[in-house]
Amino acid sequence: MSLLFIPLYIHYLGIEAYGLIGIFTMLQIWLSILDAGLTPTLGREMARFRGGVYTLQRIHELVRALEWIFVIIAVAIILIVRLISPWLASDWLKLEKLTPDVVENALAVSGVVIGSRWLAGLYRSGINGLQNQVSLNVIIALFATFRGLGVVLVLKYISPSIQVFFIYQAIIALIEAIFLREFMKHILSAPKAPVSFNIKALKEVKRFAAGMITITIFATILTQADKLIISKLISLADFGHYALASSVAGGLYFIIQPLSNTIRPRLAELVASEKSDQISISYHKFSQLITLTIVPTALVIAVFSDHLMLLWTRDIETTKATALIITLLVIGNMLNGLMNAPYALQLAFGKTRFAIWANFVAVVILIPGLLVSVQRYGTIAAPVVWVLLNTGYMLIIIPVMHKTILVKDMWLWYWKDVAFPALSALIVIAIFYLIAPSPDLNKPLVSILILVFSGILSLLASIFAAKHIRDELNILLVNFKFQLRN
Repeated sequence: MSLLFIPLYIHYLGIEAYGLIGIFTMLQIWLSILDAGLTPTLGREMARFRGGVYTLQRIHELVRALEWIFVIIAVAIILIVRLISPWLASDWLKLEKLTPDVVENALAVSGVVIGSRWLAGLYRSGINGLQNQVSLNVIIALFATFRGLGVVLVLKYISPSIQVFFIYQAIIALIEAIFLREFMKHILSAPKAPVSFNIKALKEVKRFAAGMITITIFATILTQADKLIISKLISLADFGHYALASSVAGGLYFIIQPLSNTIRPRLAELVASEKSDQISISYHKFSQLITLTIVPTALVIAVFSDHLMLLWTRDIETTKATALIITLLVIGNMLNGLMNAPYALQLAFGKTRFAIWANFVAVVILIPGLLVSVQRYGTIAAPVVWVLLNTGYMLIIIPVMHKTILVKDMWLWYWKDVAFPALSALIVIAIFYLIAPSPDLNKPLVSILILVFSGILSLLASIFAAKHIRDELNILLVNFKFQLRN
């Protein structure tokens, strides 16, 4: 939903106001540092509760302690955004059509959106840790519809202004946080005794949470440094184009995130239950599933970004301004997404030091690299650096991790889980690239056919090369035939 209606956001608000939405997104991610690693910690501890590590009373004490902390910090987030909004509007952003007063007021309201969504993230993590993903996904889809489609109707029939956009988003975010809290309480059995704030519940998870906050800080710097630097160097309208490209490339995470939400609690439960024979099997199944799910999609977007953008925006200039940036960003995001199963495995064993050291080294290299390259070569340098960074992750992190975790499984991951399915998809996409015509505004059906058939055939090629997933599909097919006969 958030991707589908972007052209309408730009239509009603303009590209400069959409750039302000990009600033809001960046603020939301930077302020996630205040999470202190507690959101992923709750998800892991809920999974361990299912594995028998916690009693019902203890997990309720942990939830209550985290709630108190999150409410306090949510209020702090709202105040922080309110305080910095005048400075952002007058000193940081290069405005053309929007006035500083409009930008300041819009950003101040966006703080309520950020605080509410941030609080909702705690409850999403708890529900996910309890492995109630189906119901959670229904709720996520429902509120995504309210946010995406609902705001378009508001912009069309009430007022096409950026202030109204954020006011509506704030209302929906507050309702979503309350709804998720009540749903989590519903699926988690009631405690046998009254629950109050207990600092001991936090002390028991402080080591893992400390590792997670360190990872979060470095990861935020790595993923948002490009936007922070670029937002200062170019106009808000030009930043709107970069934000648009980032949104399209970031759409890949709409596939990665639910897979990651499934992988992390399942591996954590297996490790907590000491089911060592199942850990390796699940790890490789999840790795192959990620590869065949994101690689065909990413390659289609990367290779045919011009077809996609012209078909989607119906604007030649916007397509020219964003196509190459999308190609590079989505390749970087694909490489980053392939690391999700190894990362989930590290967290399941409680080993956060691999990610901490890797991200620390990356930050030391990335920031100077971005500052020099963006000033010298322009905006295009930022996604190039992102691709190089994630290539380094794949080449360095995997060997280091597999020296202590699943020692014999490294080459299985590289070749069977990633290389074979990815190369199969790449061959199909390359064939389509060689025969595909250039995008034409007057021939949208041609672009649709290219995107659809290249996506379907590359996915089938990946499935054929992924043994674990192929075997799972064969089992499902046999069971389906058996049910039809009976």
